[in-house]
Parts: sequence; structure tokens; C-alpha cells
Amino acid sequence: MHRWFQICGGLALAAAALVGCESLWVGYKTPNPASCEAPGYGCAADEVCNPQTRQCESRLTTLLDLSSPDPGSGDGGLPTTCSGPVTYQCEREMFCVQAPLGTGPTKRLYAVSESDIWAVSGSRILHYDGKIWNTVTSCGAQSAFVDVYAASNTDVWVIEGRRIVRFQGGLISEVATDLLGAGEQLRAVFGVSGRVWFVGTGGTILQWDGSKLTRQVSGTTANLQGIFGPDGQNLWAVGDSGTILRYNGTSWAAVASGTTANLNAVHGRSASAIIVVGSSGTVLTWNGTAFSSALLAGAPELLGVSVSGDGSGWIVAQSGALFRSVAGAWSLANAGGFLARPNYDVWNFSLSSAAMVGGNSRSVRSRWNGMTWVDSFDELLPAPQAMGAIATPVSGAIAMGQGLDGNTYSITSDFVSLGSRVQIGNAGWVGLAMWVDPAPTGNRLAWVVGKSGLSYSYDGSTWSPQATSVSDDLVAISGVNASAVWAVGSDASKQNGRVIAWNGISWVIVTSMSLTNVPMSAVAAVNGQAYVAGKGMALQSCTSSSCSPITTTGTNLGTQTAYSIWTTQSAGSSGLDIWVAGTGGNIYRYKTQGDTVTPFGPVETKTTKTLRHIFGKNHSDFYVVGDGGTILKWNGTAFAVVRTDTVGSVTAGVVLPNGTPVMGGASAGWLTLVQ
Repeated sequence: MHRWFQICGGLALAAAALVGCESLWVGYKTPNPASCEAPGYGCAADEVCNPQTRQCESRLTTLLDLSSPDPGSGDGGLPTTCSGPVTYQCEREMFCVQAPLGTGPTKRLYAVSESDIWAVSGSRILHYDGKIWNTVTSCGAQSAFVDVYAASNTDVWVIEGRRIVRFQGGLISEVATDLLGAGEQLRAVFGVSGRVWFVGTGGTILQWDGSKLTRQVSGTTANLQGIFGPDGQNLWAVGDSGTILRYNGTSWAAVASGTTANLNAVHGRSASAIIVVGSSGTVLTWNGTAFSSALLAGAPELLGVSVSGDGSGWIVAQSGALFRSVAGAWSLANAGGFLARPNYDVWNFSLSSAAMVGGNSRSVRSRWNGMTWVDSFDELLPAPQAMGAIATPVSGAIAMGQGLDGNTYSITSDFVSLGSRVQIGNAGWVGLAMWVDPAPTGNRLAWVVGKSGLSYSYDGSTWSPQATSVSDDLVAISGVNASAVWAVGSDASKQNGRVIAWNGISWVIVTSMSLTNVPMSAVAAVNGQAYVAGKGMALQSCTSSSCSPITTTGTNLGTQTAYSIWTTQSAGSSGLDIWVAGTGGNIYRYKTQGDTVTPFGPVETKTTKTLRHIFGKNHSDFYVVGDGGTILKWNGTAFAVVRTDTVGSVTAGVVLPNGTPVMGGASAGWLTLVQ
């Protein structure tokens, strides 16, 4: 699978962010031995042309920076034609956004199974395979996608206002329609018994019989908004002004609804158990003979309904309200959703399982686990700032960042389900860094520091303030154990540095060092001491009472800033490798033993992006992440660029107990490895 986009005079290029304008050619010829950039020559789709050597290199192993913006991966940049192989934004061995930010609300979904769900937003077609939501990149919206239906996992139909698109057997094509003027628009699609129906404005109904589309007589001019049926002889279409039509296998006929409300959706579990929902809280129930009417409290705009064979079901609303049925009676299950956002559509699998989509400016996907709805990561914590592995209260990870309301929160998760969102500090306070104690001996499982010198410790359920006696912004924190934690930062002017240490009882200021004009931005603690760095790549080793400078050498260090430090056991020795990363894509390694020639030397990265965080397993398996969606992986010898589908800044990461790496950032969202 590949992503495609247009660049450099309309040439179609393989999906990769390019270093040079002519770096990749899809219609490549035999590589020119002198230059793969020469006109008429190029590299294979899984290779990249190195502009320095002008030779083709594998995209999996190249050291080139492939993190530049990809014009084809964002909303509005997707192709508007839909033909050829079905391609996806995320491929194997890529880090992909689990919950894409800024893609607009997701409007409709259709489930083949719990691990095979299709959905559409205005600009995107999405598929969930039980692990991630993946964007179909070979088909972009001309106007706005409005509905989706999946006859099977290899036969999927998507509609826009005046376009029908079909995915069949891994190929995508457009199905010609005979729609009339621009005012005739499709609104909903559903299929059963090998046939597919499309309904829309002005009473439009089209039927696909397996080979062609045929216009059917609806007998109404009302706009039709929804369609569903348990079989080909019991099909229902609903729409404006209380319109309900029933198809008996031969023709459509109007059925009295008893309401003038606009009807938005229809679903059911049998021919004699159909539910219709609409405006003003309207719920209509078909018992096999007639519809009975009810109004749900608060008169919300009801947008979607789904019921399953066990009699359970959900109704979702524009207001965010959720209504649940366990055995036929509907009751309010959530007065306003998790946030003030519409819930557009829902699919009920059983009493203990359901899926829901919605959102305002962001795409929200939620799962019902039998006890509670769990929102997608981006809605509860759209701006992850830091992450760490944790054993209590769950085995997995804890993340810290800003919510949509601007407050700082933490979430614990095993990345299958989410724990509670817990606020840190007062409203508006911004947390900047977090450290998780890998072997806590007391009730302080983790620390968060941030603006104005504030710090908080976590006991598994609440965050409690711990006075620091400083007002400097604290931007990094690391510890050895419960009695040895260091935090660093700078004053309000961002000119002077600060180091403080937790001794198990209180925070103390580390004073025996001069940090004038040297703001600190990175710290890593190991073996009873801490290594700190900041402006000018100034590296120092600290105890709880003092710090000593470490001699650093390199080109233009004074213009660089360190944003992350990480320590690993040196290969084949008892010493440490101390890794420092920061501006300009620069990474330096300091060896405490065995390297007397270059005690602080640069490591080649082939990127100029600012690097924000280092994390991983050991000295031969770790990641460095940063701006522009940059992800570098160290294999023990060299850094290689790892492919990603984001150009946002990646600022945090953690390796889960099962060995899976997870990353995130305020603008990048949540990234998981596609395997």
C-alpha cells in the first residue's frame, strides 16, 4: 500500500516527504549510475534518492530526513479521483496517528464486526481493523462524504452528495449515476440480499441490482435521510416532515408516522422491531403493525440509533446526550456526553459492546465496554506532553498533557482501554514534564512539574502539590528513586537556569553552580546522580547539592539547545552512554568510560529537525523524536529514519511492558506502531 500525491509540475510520486524536488519518480527507469535525480531516471517505490550521493537507498534504512510535510496526507490534499488499488495512509512498520487531530467530526459508521468498522468524515474514509483507524488515501472527497455501507470486508460503498464510490476486491471505482440537477443529492446508503439502495433529496431512491443502478419511484418529494431493513422485503426509508416509506420487495409505499418531525435515522433487530429517531427528541417504534411515538427528555436532535438482537441499543444526539435501551425502554445514559460535542452515529454489537463516532472540530471515536464509554485519546487528552511506563494502578502507561479546556490532566492506560482522566493543579495551570518511579517504595508513583515552579506527586488516584520554593518554569524531571529526583528549568526571562532536587522529604535548590545565561531544559538521573543540559549543549553532572560541568566539544555548540537526555549502559562495559539531543537535529553521545578521544561527540542523524525526546529499551534499541514528525531509531550502530504519517511535533514516548513503543505530541496526536 502506498500514499500518492502531486508535486513538482504534477508528477505522481510515492508517499514520502522529499528532501529534493526530483528525489522520487514513480514511473522510474533503470537508475542512472551517475545520478538518480537525472530526468527520466529514478528509484523504486520503496527507495529514496540521496541528493548527496545521488544513489538510491532503501527507505527503511536510509538516514535521510523523510519527515517534511506530505501534501497528500492532510485534509484537502487527498486526491479527488477514486480509481485503482485501495491504498491506506498507514503501512506496516510505520508509526501512525491512532486518533487523528483536526480531521473534522466523523459522521457515519458501518460495522462488519467489532474489528472491521468503516466510517466517514466530510473529507476522509476511515477503516478500523481492531488496532488502528486508517485513512483511505486513494479516494478523497469532492464535496463531503456523507455515509458508508459495507456488504462485506471486501465490498464497501461510500457516498457523497452526487457521487457513489465502491471498494471491491482491493480496487476502488466510481459508480455512474443519473442524478438530475445539482439539487439532487444522496444522503444515505444501505444494502441487503445482494442489493444496495441509495436515498436522498426530493425523495430520490436508487437501487443497485448487482450490475446497474435503477431509479425507483418513492411517491414523495421529501428529503430522505436514512435507510435500513432486515431483509429485501422489509426496507425502511425515513426523512423530513415525518416521512416514512416501506419497501416490500417490489415497490415503496408511505407509512403513517404520526409526527411532522424531521426523521434522521432508522435501525432495527427484526421486521417487527424497527426504531426511527429524529428532531425534537422523537422516537418511533414499529411493532409489525403500526408506529408508536415517544419523546425523549430535553427534546434533543437525535442523529443515530442502533439496536442488536439481544434487545439492547443506543440513541445518540447532537447535544452529546446518550440514550440506552436494555430491553426496549429508552433512558438517558449520559446527559451531555463527555464533552460538549455531537455524537453522530452509533453501532451496537451487544449489551456490553458498541462503537460511536462524533466530534466538533476533532474526530471522536468511542467504545462501550459494558460499563462505560471510552473516548479516543485525542478527545480526552489531545496534547500529550509526556508519557512513562507505570505498574500501578494499571500495567501500561501514564500520560500527561493539556485537555481541550486548557487544564492539565493525566490518563493511565494499557492502550486497549483508558483509565480516568485526573486533573493536575488548578484550572489553567500547565504541566510541562513528568517522571514515573519505576519501583515506587511509597505512595508517590509519579511526579509532574511545570509553570511557575509548581510540582505535584501522584498516589494512583490524585495529584497532590509539593512546594518547591522556586517560581521558575520547570520543563524536565527525572529520578533514581523515591528519594532522589531532579527537576530543571529557567526563570521567567528564559535566560537563567535552575536545578532543584527532591530528597524524599522536600525539594531543595541546587545552588553551588552558576546558571546565569544558561537555562536548563533536559535532565536524566542514573546511579544516584543527574545529568542536566540546556542552552549551548551545556552538560553538567549533579548531586542533590551541587553540579559540575562536563567538558563538551563540537561545532557551534553555543547556538544549540539540548531538549532531552537519556542514559544507557554502554555496550560491553560498566560505563554509561549519555545521549543529548536538541536543535538542528543534533545528537551527542558522552561515554563515562572507554572513550578518551571524543568524550562528547556528535552522532550523525541526517536531519535538521529539532529533537525533543529520547526513550527506549537499551543501548541498541531506542528512539529519538522531534519536530516535523521526526522519528529516529538507533540500532546500536547508526540512526535510521522511521516512517510516520504525521508532520506534527512528537514530544513524548514510552515502551509499554509488552515491548510496544507508543509516542505522542501536542500537535502530532497519539502514534502507535503498525505491525
